[in-house]
Amino acid sequence: MDKDEFEKIKKDLEKELAKEESSQAKAKEEIPQVEPLMRAEVAEEPEVWSSEPVPSAPPQAQEEVQLQVPPQYFDAKPPKRERRKFRGWGYIATAVVSVVLSVALTWALVPSIQRGKLPFTPTTGASVFEQYTSSGENQLSVADIAKKDGPCIVGVNVTAQSQGFFGQVVQTQGSGSGIIMSSDGYIVTNDHVVDGATSVNVILYNGDSYTAKVIGVDTTTDLAVIKIEPKDTLQYAEFGTSSELQVGDLAVAIGNPLGQDFAGTVTVGFISALNRTVQVDGRTYNLIQTDAAINEGNSGGALINQQGQVIGINSVKISSAEGMGFAIPIDIRNQYLTT
Repeated sequence: MDKDEFEKIKKDLEKELAKEESSQAKAKEEIPQVEPLMRAEVAEEPEVWSSEPVPSAPPQAQEEVQLQVPPQYFDAKPPKRERRKFRGWGYIATAVVSVVLSVALTWALVPSIQRGKLPFTPTTGASVFEQYTSSGENQLSVADIAKKDGPCIVGVNVTAQSQGFFGQVVQTQGSGSGIIMSSDGYIVTNDHVVDGATSVNVILYNGDSYTAKVIGVDTTTDLAVIKIEPKDTLQYAEFGTSSELQVGDLAVAIGNPLGQDFAGTVTVGFISALNRTVQVDGRTYNLIQTDAAINEGNSGGALINQQGQVIGINSVKISSAEGMGFAIPIDIRNQYLTT
């Protein structure tokens, strides 16, 4: 390519470039000047935009217009949070009052506690338990009652004969309890314990065994007296009076529930009621009610007061209920039985 041809091509390119620049300048003059949209400030309301119409522009120009809008105008402010009122003053006041009252009570009671006195007498399970497990004037603890009266209670084992289904003679075994009334071997028990017995055997507190003889029975009172011939002088029970009993008095039962395997069992309760009318085998008895545990084999055993005196002879239990045992008042024995 020679120099003339090169100059010609260069001039043609310069003309085309000038023509293109003239066209772009003309197009820019036709684009209207657009200012960015401003937010209208409204208190406590979402931001709104101006509703003025924007002149239309060619597509290429609109892209440039949008780029001219500062981005911070599109950011929305977060709504203001409502300030909540503090509502805990009531709790604080209650706590303060409680502390003040506690301090005042402590200040008032500490001097009395240090002197061993209180403005009131507290009643607790521990104080009730201590009342009946500690000795006092003319009153024994349960442990002292067991030591005093335990050796006076005996086991009574009987053999009886009955007629079987086919008329044959059948021997049956039974057991109960008894109370030594005298040092020479007289013992009181229940009539239903020895009723129909062909032989009676008595086992003492120390395990010694003696054959006993039935001295007498009274079906109307359900009492019986048997006699043994001991080798030594026996310790016998002290009998009190049932007429002075009150509901709520301590009651201690001693006997052989369920036979000799549980000889000398001690249970504790209270006098639940007096003069209870109970029917047994068609007969009516006026008995002492107690919640001291009484079971089969306790019949003929002792019901004892807090002075260690026998005030009843255990006789009946209602099997369908718990804590409902009954004893024959000892005044009946004192009236009808003598040694």
